[in-house]
Amino acid sequence: MQIVRRQQKMEVDFSAVLKLLWKKLWLILISGAVCALLVYLFTVLFVTPQYYASVTLYANNSLSTDSNTSITSSDMNASARLVDTYAAIIMSDPVLDQVIETNELKMSASKLAKRIGISQVYDTEVFKITVSYPSPKTAAAIANSIADIAPVKIAEIVDGCSVKIVSNAKVPTQKSYPDDQRAWSLGFLGGVVLSILILFIIAVLDTRIKGESDLHEWEYPVFGVIPTFSEAERVGVYGYGNKENSKNEHIQ
Repeated sequence: MQIVRRQQKMEVDFSAVLKLLWKKLWLILISGAVCALLVYLFTVLFVTPQYYASVTLYANNSLSTDSNTSITSSDMNASARLVDTYAAIIMSDPVLDQVIETNELKMSASKLAKRIGISQVYDTEVFKITVSYPSPKTAAAIANSIADIAPVKIAEIVDGCSVKIVSNAKVPTQKSYPDDQRAWSLGFLGGVVLSILILFIIAVLDTRIKGESDLHEWEYPVFGVIPTFSEAERVGVYGYGNKENSKNEHIQ
């Protein structure tokens, strides 16, 4: 069965492709399972698990001592805009150096900054600081240290503002990266796609004629067919007579 016909122009016979894939379904599934296993072994042996711990802070730009003073919408908008400023201060070397000293970390401020992410919560004056680290306890400790150190530093630099802790970081119980289920799924899918691609390429490059049906698909005329030995035995013909005649000739 030919996958591609080249009589006048190249055409792909999708029915032949589907028949080929169905016939080789077992091989495709095995390839997917093997790739999923390889991805799992790679993540276990070579990928360091990461744990995420987050702390939530509230940014306020008003330090009014008048308890009767209410917070206006303009104050809230200003606080939301100040989140980017606070994030820049948190990621600065003075803050990170103090966090490193507090937790006795053996890394530079630039490397610690790569493990910290800061995001604003729903365009409000609340923002979240997330720390990733191979140790869940250390990840939580770093996040809580930032929450303790950052408000003091921000108050020293930015006039008329304050930062308060909304929620402290908890020690994560499950790793956040890598996602084993997602890795296995991608590995299985990659193995299936790769095996299908290889089977299709082999079928396209295989131009051998395997039977009379292939000649009909190529639109070539068939002038005669040479039967195989098994076919000759089945019909009782060896080319010069039937079985009985040939046996009698051998006896004579």
